[in-house]
Amino acid sequence: MRIVAFILGLFLLGVVPAAAQFDQASYAGTGAGSANAQTITLPNATQYSDLLGVLVKYIPGATNTAAATLAVSGNGGTLTGGPISFRKPSIGGLVALTGTELIIGQPVWIMYDGTYFDVLSVTSSTVTAANLANSAIGFMPVNSQLNAAVSANALTISLCSANSGSNTCINPSATSPVLIPFRDSTIAFGDPTIVPVTGALSFTIASGQTMGCVNNQMCRLWVLGFNNAGTVQLCAYNALIGTSVGPINEGVLQTSQSGTSGGSSAQLYYCNASAVTNKAVRILGYVEISESTAGTWATGPTYVQLFGPGVKKPGETVQRAFSPNSTSYASTTSYAPATNFSQAITPTSAANPIFIHAEANYQTTANDGSNAQIGRTSCSNLVGNNAVLSGSTAVIGMAPISAIDSPNTTSSVTYVLCLKAAVGGATSINNNTGNISSMSVEEIMGALEPANDDQPLRMVG
Repeated sequence: MRIVAFILGLFLLGVVPAAAQFDQASYAGTGAGSANAQTITLPNATQYSDLLGVLVKYIPGATNTAAATLAVSGNGGTLTGGPISFRKPSIGGLVALTGTELIIGQPVWIMYDGTYFDVLSVTSSTVTAANLANSAIGFMPVNSQLNAAVSANALTISLCSANSGSNTCINPSATSPVLIPFRDSTIAFGDPTIVPVTGALSFTIASGQTMGCVNNQMCRLWVLGFNNAGTVQLCAYNALIGTSVGPINEGVLQTSQSGTSGGSSAQLYYCNASAVTNKAVRILGYVEISESTAGTWATGPTYVQLFGPGVKKPGETVQRAFSPNSTSYASTTSYAPATNFSQAITPTSAANPIFIHAEANYQTTANDGSNAQIGRTSCSNLVGNNAVLSGSTAVIGMAPISAIDSPNTTSSVTYVLCLKAAVGGATSINNNTGNISSMSVEEIMGALEPANDDQPLRMVG
């Protein structure tokens, strides 16, 4: 009883050691100080060792903008040995705060570990790319946004942090990085290499550099990142030359051209760093733009698209339309569309060409022949090459004809099969009961490869 009375007396006198007065947690109310030099008051604390392993909750009076410290006032004033730096957990251990981990008015839990105050509560009001471990981001860029603008006849493409609902570019930072996964720079290794972008990153294509674009025709510039030994270089690439495309293979190492302001050739990589050699690449998206004079970047982009699931790569089919035809038709001595032999398609992008393929059930008499070609809308606008059908004896069978067209539009386009008799007009299609011909049209992301895919097969009897 005497011991109990002695301890009770000490408590009433306020001289019981502070450590004995803390249980598993303590509430310090609202903090004070400045954003990066915060303070709290715990009346019963006499030294920082009193707080070792104790959970302390307080409400920050300001939001930190960088690394921060905490000073504690207690029994007898401000504790000596402070202020104490904050640390937060990471996959690599405790690290200094970088900003917005302590948010004004949002309660935070901390614990003194003998050296630092460890922030144990969620260190951001939202989950962003900075909170995600490499294993959680898959194999697509995270927290990315593409912006593109023209100024002084130059085109600038910027990689930004995601800014939902706004076209404003917020530069990546340590607290809001863009995370880009690349293949390993050693081809024999199959692991990803995650490279963070934590600062402003852009690529300006100078006036006069056409990138292989054509006057008054929609041009698609693919935007890529090159992993240059841990530094991301921003690059652009025009896949289209006429009606052929150079594919983008992210599975092999790529090399860019010299110079840092673009170039005038398609199917070559140009970057914001000169001659980046044998580096892993990642497609980030694309920009579609049309100029009356290629290389004079005066009109802003029509379309900007991030790359991701569902977005086609160069050469892939975007959409396909198909129709059978069983109507008989006899050719004349001048080009005319075969009856009911047509197919319409509405391109999703003016930058995409259309691949047309027709399979016609022909019949010719001996020593006669016919020319066949694809027409856009009518036979006055022929595309692709002629298919010549001829023979010394009568010919019956299926003959294919193909063409690639760049209509440069997003309006509906109709393609027809045009026929012209070579001699006496005796060539016909679907001449016998049950004969069926067909036409299919495909919108292609970029074009087809190789360039001679529009060469038709020749039927000779």
